Amino acid sequence: FMRLLDMALPNDDGTSIFVLTEEEQLYLSRMKESAPSNSELQDLLTRNPNESEKVDEDGYVGWEMPSAHHAFYYVVLSNKEVLVAHIKSIQHLLIMGIILCTGIGLAISLFLGLKQHKSIEKTINSLNDKVLWSIKESALGDVLNQRQSDPEALRNLFQTAGILFDYIYYSFILADVSFQRDKHQSKENLQEVGQSLEREYSFVDVVPTLIGDTAVFLLNYESTDSDLLCRIEELIRQQWEKEDIRMRQSEVFMSESQMVSIYEQTLLFFHKELGFPGETIPQEKEEVLIFDRWKKALMLREYAEAKAMVPEVLASYVLSADDAYVRTSRQYAVINTVIQSAQGEDTRYHGNHMPEWMNALKGCDSVKELSACLKEILSEFEDLGSQYTMRQKERLSYKIKKIIEENYNQHFLGLCYISEQVGVSTSYVSKVFKEEYEIGVVEYMNELRIEAAKKLMEKEGITIKEVAEQVGFTSDIHFIRIFKKYENITPGVYKRQNKV
Repeated sequence: FMRLLDMALPNDDGTSIFVLTEEEQLYLSRMKESAPSNSELQDLLTRNPNESEKVDEDGYVGWEMPSAHHAFYYVVLSNKEVLVAHIKSIQHLLIMGIILCTGIGLAISLFLGLKQHKSIEKTINSLNDKVLWSIKESALGDVLNQRQSDPEALRNLFQTAGILFDYIYYSFILADVSFQRDKHQSKENLQEVGQSLEREYSFVDVVPTLIGDTAVFLLNYESTDSDLLCRIEELIRQQWEKEDIRMRQSEVFMSESQMVSIYEQTLLFFHKELGFPGETIPQEKEEVLIFDRWKKALMLREYAEAKAMVPEVLASYVLSADDAYVRTSRQYAVINTVIQSAQGEDTRYHGNHMPEWMNALKGCDSVKELSACLKEILSEFEDLGSQYTMRQKERLSYKIKKIIEENYNQHFLGLCYISEQVGVSTSYVSKVFKEEYEIGVVEYMNELRIEAAKKLMEKEGITIKEVAEQVGFTSDIHFIRIFKKYENITPGVYKRQNKV
């Protein structure tokens, strides 16, 4: 019996075997180190050798079993502590396995959740972009198709669409996309060109629309950087994957009230280039266009160019008129335009040249004399500009900077307001500030507004519309578009990510 038990329990260090006589005397034993002592063994026994009994006391568990020979009975006892030690090691392994599997599962779940969240966020941002650009496209299309020219109506319509023309230069780029039959694809290409240009140039706003087979891009920008117009032409060709797209650029203009007329003139010239039947440009309109270009040069204080154009303006605009009354009216229009510029220059440089310039103009008895007189006055404008010292520019740029920092959260702040405060033209404000600080006026103003908006959005209970109003934006749509332009995410996403 003992040999059989030894074979059955060869490696069990916690189980001991006892053979006892009927008189409870120890006959044989195979005791381990964990076995009970003789006195402990006596206390554990039930003293009922004729029946099998379970033993479960004092840290031991086992059985008392009667033998077929009544002279003996057997006791098998296991030390609970030794048994549990084996079970605990298995439990520890199981617990470690469960923790490890749970950890790996959580990590995978978090990774997949984050990946899915980014995908959803990207989709939402993409939809937001599409909505904002569609609103811009629709607004410009309505203005051009309905021939809106009233400045107040234009501003209200554009403001509703989140478009605020804070910059000073405007220009149209027209592209013939009649080869692209899929209009939906053309609209997507329009948006992609606009987004790419705004990402590359912080000082430009692009409003695209599709009118018939013509892709129309209205650019509003602060710098006269020629690379800008070259770049948009390059982007148009890349987006439509076509090198020979025919395009035309409009004249640069400085007032939104000129928007429709400049567009119509540009479209007229463009249709003529494309060979549209019946498209002719009236001579009178060509004459007016020449005069408009000359006025634009004076407005931008490009006096060298304006001086070079004087003979053409007088010949094509003044002398070409058949009616004597019209010729006289146009001559007065030319003179009055120069007088307006002269008053501005005299005020700007605190000179006293107006009486001299007025006498010179009054003394002109012929168009030839007027031509020479205008050239002389424009040369003096150039000289006055060159005499404007660096110190004066520094004082002016510092004054502009202070106005922006004190009023950036006011709705009225813009180039026109600053121009009125410092007494120089909007283009000169922009030029002087950028030369001194290497950043555009509106760009600097927007940076201050965006930084203030980010601090406000860290507070609880404030809406995007309220933030837009408090930092100086008159439209929450415009605020969303400018914020995304600078931060690459919408204000709503930024607010969620930076909750206190």
